[in-house]
Amino acid sequence: MLTLTYNATTSLDKFPDDGGILSTRDKDWITLVLECGFRTSLAIMGVFTNVTTLVVLAVQGLKDSVNISLFALTLSDLAYVVTLLPGQQHCFYVAEDSCVNQEFIPHGVMFGAAFSKVSAGITALISVERCLCVMLPLNVRRLVTYRCTLFAVTSICLALFALFVPIFMMLEIQHVDIGGNRTAAYAVPTAFFRENFTLLTVLLNTVLNVVIPISLLAIVAVCTVVTVIRLKMSARWRQAVSSSSSNALKSEPATGCGGLHVQTQEPVHVTREQKPTSSDDKTMRLTRMMVAIACVYIVCIIPGTISTLVRLFIPQFDFNARYHNMFAVIYVLDFTMLTFNSSVNFFVYLAMSSRCTLFAITSICLALLALFVPVLMMLEIQHVDIGGNRTAAYAVPTAFFRENFTLLSVFSDTVISVVIPVSLLAIVAVCTAVTVIRLKTSSKWRQAVSSASSDTAKSRTPSRSGSHVQTQEPVHVTRQQKPTSVDDKTVRLTRMMVAIACIYIVCIIPGTISTLVRLFIPEFSLNDRYHNMFAVVYALDFTMLTFNSSVNFFVYLAMSSRFRQIFLSLVTRCCRSSGQMARLPGNRTQPSLDSVNTEVSHAL
Repeated sequence: MLTLTYNATTSLDKFPDDGGILSTRDKDWITLVLECGFRTSLAIMGVFTNVTTLVVLAVQGLKDSVNISLFALTLSDLAYVVTLLPGQQHCFYVAEDSCVNQEFIPHGVMFGAAFSKVSAGITALISVERCLCVMLPLNVRRLVTYRCTLFAVTSICLALFALFVPIFMMLEIQHVDIGGNRTAAYAVPTAFFRENFTLLTVLLNTVLNVVIPISLLAIVAVCTVVTVIRLKMSARWRQAVSSSSSNALKSEPATGCGGLHVQTQEPVHVTREQKPTSSDDKTMRLTRMMVAIACVYIVCIIPGTISTLVRLFIPQFDFNARYHNMFAVIYVLDFTMLTFNSSVNFFVYLAMSSRCTLFAITSICLALLALFVPVLMMLEIQHVDIGGNRTAAYAVPTAFFRENFTLLSVFSDTVISVVIPVSLLAIVAVCTAVTVIRLKTSSKWRQAVSSASSDTAKSRTPSRSGSHVQTQEPVHVTRQQKPTSVDDKTVRLTRMMVAIACIYIVCIIPGTISTLVRLFIPEFSLNDRYHNMFAVVYALDFTMLTFNSSVNFFVYLAMSSRFRQIFLSLVTRCCRSSGQMARLPGNRTQPSLDSVNTEVSHAL
């Protein structure tokens, strides 16, 4: 949602508190939390996640139509979060004048709005493509080709940017003297905007803020609903085919007790064309991932769409009208949700694409190490003569640190110490909670299935009457419903990963609390009033991190039978090797391990 108010001199004194709906103080607090707490963190995270996704897709290759669409979507999301960051500088420091260093913000907001529309258009294209895949599976390769996808992506980008060309010409930057040998940059309407005010207002408020967003949302919603319905029908068909295959294997006649003939069902023949193949499984997994991306987009676009529709029917819902406070909150919430949409796709790929996992782990490691390169350049070691022919090594700031003190301080104290740890802790905590809830649900389901299986085993009661055997109707549990050894292995592995995540959460809490306390209590520092408490918490933080880096071995040993078996095998090999070394000439005084084992076995 992009807005521009031509008459910026409208007084808001007659509407101070939205008519009692939302006070100005509450509005300021909510917008501060959304902008500096969520939006900035999501934008910084989005830069790294989108860069990582671009690297992964480039390594996989761009010869596939799906990768072309995902690459264009990721590139547009990256451009959106990059253009968003300059407008968030007020979250890191407060300028003496609110209009200083603001000349790049208006056009940055316009470019961000343009890239958000491009992301929405590519998402709609992906939804249509997946809908065609499930509705016309035999013709999709002829309809959706590499050239068609590349042409469609290019056309969407050029068409949407062409619509924003007049918007870019609406404002210009003028530098005004504000006294004290200082100038401030103001965004003022251009002559082109004043001459075409009505036309540009209709283009902005109707076409760009209403027609295009709602049309794209409708396309994505309809295609996603059709795809989900088709996926459910396909899942039922696959289950029916699997059941038919299992019944066909059991369809041969058998002989019951006492030579009585046991009648069986007529076998259902399943041809090779009807059986689901690995290609179908791959297509289904890819379609589910695309549906997840579309659902995230639908959820994130809802606040802006609702705000746009409300503005059509309630003219007072605007920046310079009666409900300006509520409008400002919804406006910031809309941009926050769009930032979330542009930053979260990486985790969807990571969770639902097996090919993405290995490249993503490598890229995350390289990205986090790259973040610490400026930090490593902040200090250097200097040897100082302390008398008595002795020198001492001191860590002193480098020239690079002194020249970029403000930027490096913000980067170290905000990004490295706050944004990344808190974001990773939130991700781990939320995913762990969801996994635990899912495990409990799965445990209840497995218990119910086991109970049904035991009832089936006990359902044949021997109540004989002549040669006829009366039995109860058995409770059928299909092969898909029975928990298998693969399910057990997955559950055990998931529990081990949950244990590792819980240990990480417990160990990271002291440092996170210390970081949050430093944000609200500046005196809680190493060279300030509460230096003793800070030193204790600082040491405790490093101790807990050391514990977290040392205890995972025991978790693997206690919860992984395969790890335990390999470890014991390695220990046995080492013991045998040492026993063979003991039998070599010159080591006869030391008994070998085999001789000790032999004596122990004879004694037993």
